[in-house]
Order: sequence, then structure tokens, then C-alpha cells
Amino acid sequence: VMIANSASSNRVVANVISSNQSQGIRFNGFNGYANYVSGNAINGKNWQQNGITLALGKRNIVTNNDIQQNTVAGISVENSAETNRIVGNAIFLNAGRGISLSNGLVRENRFVRNRIFANAGPAVTTRTGQNNRFVNNVMYANADGIKTHGGMSNEFINNILLSNGTRGGKNNAPG
Repeated sequence: VMIANSASSNRVVANVISSNQSQGIRFNGFNGYANYVSGNAINGKNWQQNGITLALGKRNIVTNNDIQQNTVAGISVENSAETNRIVGNAIFLNAGRGISLSNGLVRENRFVRNRIFANAGPAVTTRTGQNNRFVNNVMYANADGIKTHGGMSNEFINNILLSNGTRGGKNNAPG
């Protein structure tokens, strides 16, 4: 499913999205906003790269989805995506990261009450970003908990990290 360019106020609800070659759902467009993705079963079956990619766009809501078995990340937020809400998703059994922030100024996104578990990479990786907030998430049985490589003023508040590989959190950012 591609939500591109200036696509706004669209709803992607209660679908089974499985075994696609590239992405399960991709938001891609500077002027796209206020789209709603909820109740979907997104299963990459170790074939598609990301379950959900938010590349650009703002004020989108991603909630109550089951996102599993993707080769890169469950959810990737990149390329200046801002003010999106990722709430109440189950993100698990991905070959890479649970949630990844990368490529460009990713800012003011909120990640709330997600369950991120049994991913082969970290539960959360930040390579960029500013003022993103992770609140009340549960992260367990991942290769690592939280891994920061860059970004600034990102907040991790009241999350639960259990039995995550070698460490609960690691900051690789310079300075």
C-alpha cells in the first residue's frame, strides 16, 4: 500500500498485508498528512523490507497493527517525517529493528504503548531525529533494547525493557 505525494485523510483499516517485495505500507510525500492506519496484520514472511515506512508526511496515525517478520524493520520513520503518532502496535519477529529512526530530520513523532518484542535487532534504533518521544512502551526479548547513534532531545519515558540481549540501552552518539 503506497500513500504518496499529497494524499491526505485516507484510511487503511483491517487488511491483511503479506509477503510484498518492498514495503507493507509506505507513506511517501511532503504534503501527505492525516492518514490513518489501524487494525492491519502486516506480515513480511521474511520477504518485505519494512512493515510500515513513514518517509515524509506529518500528522499520520498508525495504531493497533500487528507488524511481524520483515527483513529490515517493523516500523521505519525517515526522511523528515514529523508529528506522526505510532500507538498500540505489536512489533515482533522482524529480522532487523523493531522501530528505526533514520535519514533526515525526523522530529516530534510520538511512540506510545507499543509492544516491541523478539526482534533480531534492537527494539528501537535512532540514527537521527529531534524531539521524538517514546512513552509507556514495552520492549522485551530483542537483540538490544534502545540504541542511539545520533539525534538530539529524543526522550524515552516510562518504558519497560526486559531481557533484551546484551543491554537495555546503548548510546553511540558523539559528545
